Amino acid sequence: MKDLEKLAKFDKKLAMLALVTAEGIKPVSKIDSFDGPEEIVQHLLEDMGLCVEIKKQGCRSDILFGKASSIRKYHEANELRGKERVYALGIAFGYPDCCSKYFSEFLLGEKDEKPEKLSPLEHFSCPNCKVSPSLRKKYQETMDLFI
Repeated sequence: MKDLEKLAKFDKKLAMLALVTAEGIKPVSKIDSFDGPEEIVQHLLEDMGLCVEIKKQGCRSDILFGKASSIRKYHEANELRGKERVYALGIAFGYPDCCSKYFSEFLLGEKDEKPEKLSPLEHFSCPNCKVSPSLRKKYQETMDLFI
């Protein structure tokens, strides 16, 4: 709980993602263009049982965190190209199969209807998803317990 409070001081979205990732609801999460103290954040995430990779981008950093096996799947997905890459990254981040497929087709212009954004965790849901409402509920219930 203290780690979450400290993370929230740096970035509330980071704290929310850390929580649902540590709880196993999301397999891996990523924060792009983080401009806070990476070393402190890395230690806090590791104290929550998460593996952390930090990639410096000038004065900002991209932070990837999750279980080691999930981070491996992310890297494997990132090596793919085109629709397969987008789909595999969706799966690596814990999106349902139907949403990952729909989003990969949407990005390539094969679908016209924009997926619904399920804030605050930026989960994009396909129009007829049966799984996303339960994920949204799990995200909210978990955050309500700790934040």
